[in-house]
Amino acid sequence: MDCAGKSTQRDLLVEALRSSGHRPLNVYSRPGSTPGLRAIKSALRSLRGKKEPARGSVSQVPGRYPRRAANLEHPLGRWLWLTAGLLDLLWLHGVRIRLWRASGRAVVCNRYLLDGLVDFRVNFPAERVQERWLCRLLRRISPRPDVAVCLLISAEQSLERAREKSRFHWETLAVLEQRRREYLALCEELAIQVLDGGRPAGELARSIQQRVAEALAPERFEVPRSMPASGVEPASGSCRADAPLADLGE
Repeated sequence: MDCAGKSTQRDLLVEALRSSGHRPLNVYSRPGSTPGLRAIKSALRSLRGKKEPARGSVSQVPGRYPRRAANLEHPLGRWLWLTAGLLDLLWLHGVRIRLWRASGRAVVCNRYLLDGLVDFRVNFPAERVQERWLCRLLRRISPRPDVAVCLLISAEQSLERAREKSRFHWETLAVLEQRRREYLALCEELAIQVLDGGRPAGELARSIQQRVAEALAPERFEVPRSMPASGVEPASGSCRADAPLADLGE
């Protein structure tokens, strides 16, 4: 969920892994915004003599991620964008992440398969992306994480935090509520652990890192004794209880 504290927990986990002797690799995985596609977009802008579009502090109008793809009106354009996004994720999940893991790297994904599936459901409901064979293949070949958690907050909290951070892109409360429903539904379907993103950052970090320690064995990862303090208050309303991790390819 946007503004639930993912980046904070990623940074804390990466630092803890380094302290335990690992070589963590931070990966951002989202349809249309993987490192590979961003590099291609940047290269194309350079070839065309264009610069990254300037942004104000906050967009005056809401949108859905990704804004351009979600606003594509021609069916062929949407099909091409979705095909490119799925192929890119197949390359990242099925090849690059597997190679990194095989080489002994600890891969930390800020977003992963779950977030892509939510994006497809929210932004492209008419295309029924999950029924396409490329999406089914993606679910099957994406490596199963040693630990997978989903940080959730209420739609109201997500919107409030986005405004506090002056984020350029923001979504309406209705879209955020839809995203939250899809996250809950897919977390239940995939048996992914749901954590309340309104809990203090240090408390959340200890909970997540304890799961990592259990997955990697104590001799390979040690949970730091001290965690950063945080003024974040618990969210109003509770999330689902933590659930066991299941194979994301099922």
